[in-house]
Amino acid sequence: MQNIIQSCKSHFSFAVAREFDSNGQPFDYRPNALETCGHALLYPLLKPIDFLLVNINQPLMITAIAIVLIALVTIVLYPEECARVALAILPPLSRAKPYHFKFGVFAWNALTILGITLRTLGRLSNEPLHSQWKGGRLQLLHLGAARNHS
Repeated sequence: MQNIIQSCKSHFSFAVAREFDSNGQPFDYRPNALETCGHALLYPLLKPIDFLLVNINQPLMITAIAIVLIALVTIVLYPEECARVALAILPPLSRAKPYHFKFGVFAWNALTILGITLRTLGRLSNEPLHSQWKGGRLQLLHLGAARNHS
């Protein structure tokens, strides 16, 4: 049982790694079509998260996070007032129905899951990358990891 759990954990780390290093240098490999498509679907989600994690210690980033959290709390506690202000600023929003927003959230979630799946399948089916990783010759760099190379 321990081997299965360790294998799942290591495969998950392999699937979500931002990039790969080999001997302190970026590992240059050619992503296949599945991984490229999955990366394109995940880019709008993962790029801001990576940027946030890389710059989390910067005072400007801390201020920006505080402002976003204040805005979210305001939306949760005062939804009617926020909707009124949003409609005054963006009049086309008045034509949007609630199911438009629900469909947007559903589509974004579905595309994110599809992107994760495609990128994982692409990486696992990429023989040069997979063999280097299984051989222990790659270091996985996750979101927010410092880049030691240019």
